[in-house]
Amino acid sequence: MSAKVAVARCGSYGKEEVERAVRETLERLEPIGIEEGQRVLVKPNLLSARDPAEGVTTHPAVVRGAVKYLMDKGAEILIGDSPCNRRAKAEELWEKTGMADVARETGAKLVSVDGRPAKKVESLGEDIYLTPYVFEVDAVVSGPKLKTHGLTQLTCGVKNLFGLIPGYAKLECHKKYHRVEDFSRLLAAVLAAVRPKLTVADAIVAMEGPGPSHGGLVKAGLVLASKDAVALDAVCAWVMGFKEGGVRHIRVAGELGLGTAELGDIEVEGEELSGLRLEAFKRPRPSVQGMVPEFVARLFHRFIWVRPHFTSRCRGCGVCVENCPGGALEMGDGKPLLTPKNCIECFCCDESCPHDAIELRHGPLARFFV
Repeated sequence: MSAKVAVARCGSYGKEEVERAVRETLERLEPIGIEEGQRVLVKPNLLSARDPAEGVTTHPAVVRGAVKYLMDKGAEILIGDSPCNRRAKAEELWEKTGMADVARETGAKLVSVDGRPAKKVESLGEDIYLTPYVFEVDAVVSGPKLKTHGLTQLTCGVKNLFGLIPGYAKLECHKKYHRVEDFSRLLAAVLAAVRPKLTVADAIVAMEGPGPSHGGLVKAGLVLASKDAVALDAVCAWVMGFKEGGVRHIRVAGELGLGTAELGDIEVEGEELSGLRLEAFKRPRPSVQGMVPEFVARLFHRFIWVRPHFTSRCRGCGVCVENCPGGALEMGDGKPLLTPKNCIECFCCDESCPHDAIELRHGPLARFFV
């Protein structure tokens, strides 16, 4: 076997139960390569300033468990992420998501990925801009939340690393790499540049349907960990009901040799893989961009599209306008207005909306491709 994914059952977010599950998974991976005196950046999924009970962000109990395990080895811990909403204040993000409590309890240091200029690096032929913290620590530990995603289908270990790109640079990435194939290549480049030492996934409660911020919650009852982020994501994709190789960025990363994407080459420890599948899990509709050849999309763009529709829940806060990389949204009469030709279908508006006010609607021919 070329990769190992450790799995532990965990029925709740009770502190002791989560710490036990995290410890079990990480002990199965020893030696993990974290030594006394090393600085480690723990990167949870802090998509937006949401309460942990909403299932949008990595639960603080899982982050706390990972931080305590690493601190027991003598590591100095930093916790940081870049939320999708550029308006969000770091202090509000940390307090709302429970990261401030983790820092107070453990002594870990909270750092703002958006608080410092990004560092340009070349990776797999792509120029990417990462927080300098990546290059100032001895190891990066990814702490994702298992969720669906409108563009990438799934967000877990690999996609979580995208948050190491500071806010404005993230928007530029969405603008430049807005097709699924291109964005998958970008995620592979980020993975190759960061090379996380560990990935510890919060799948105690997962998100189904229209993720990553407005889907339904499903009790999966799992904590997963691996030294191979691609292998962990491949297992998680199977758990969520995707066919093997069906998630583009996992397949691309595997093909580039950045990890193991084939289930037959992954050793699952702690539980039988066959017993982890979530029955009737609601997967998101594939992005039209991922199904339609680019020349077809150009020819029939008036009929093959996915665009945001603003429901009565919209409060006119303007967050979606500020986070639209394509410049397709503007405020008018207290509500966001869409210029369809400028929409690049990145779904940043849906991700950043704090009021669950956006529905993604498909064009008349889109249903034939998704």
